[in-house]
Amino acid sequence: MNVAITLQYYRNSISYAEDFDTLIVKGLDEPDYLRKLCIIQEYKDGRIKEQVKGFNKTITLRFRPSITAKQRRFLANWFIAEEKSLLYTNAESVSYVVTGITDRELVSEWLEACELDRIFELRFFDSRCYKVWVEGTSPDYGEDEMYMKLGIEMDDTKTELDPETFETNVGKLLVDEWGNPFPTFNPVTHTFFVVMKSSDGSSADYPIADIRIESGNLLFETFPASGFVPAQSGKLYANFAVWLQKKLTP
Repeated sequence: MNVAITLQYYRNSISYAEDFDTLIVKGLDEPDYLRKLCIIQEYKDGRIKEQVKGFNKTITLRFRPSITAKQRRFLANWFIAEEKSLLYTNAESVSYVVTGITDRELVSEWLEACELDRIFELRFFDSRCYKVWVEGTSPDYGEDEMYMKLGIEMDDTKTELDPETFETNVGKLLVDEWGNPFPTFNPVTHTFFVVMKSSDGSSADYPIADIRIESGNLLFETFPASGFVPAQSGKLYANFAVWLQKKLTP
């Protein structure tokens, strides 16, 4: 069974994202693999005791072969990025945004010794410290939320030096996909993960830069990177999504 995920990383404050099909997403919404955070104390009489602070979720990803050359290069950049995230929605429409680190090595297996049949498997360590397992999320963080707008017509004349600016509750993001206003965004209480992906038969990468909050609205800039391909209509389209992740209460 294929499971769709989105990988995202930041470089020089610019966000990059790419969709992948996977064969396995293990340890995200079920406790398949946990990393216990503890201190082991040894006593002179031979007794031992541990102080457990909590645990990290360890997520195993096995990507569906064969990923494209573009995806392989993105995966390498994501792997070495200091700021990287995984975005995933399960079969019950529960969305997750996981920020963390990876193993030190990224190695591909060549199926049947064929270079074209590369398959990658890696472990991704959630950076949060969880106290208990409740539906895969920590009660200290509350619930994650997600808002979207699909099929946005993009300006194909925009460039890195002259990007297009988007603002929730204004212009192309006046309402969400269901016709409702976007919420008031608060950077004090939430972290935001913004993704813009090509859609409706067009193809383009949309790096996202300068994410900020003004008067409760989310603002960001993006542009169609070089090598974009329009849809049959001659236009570019993209889907917008923003995940809200509640920050840990002090």
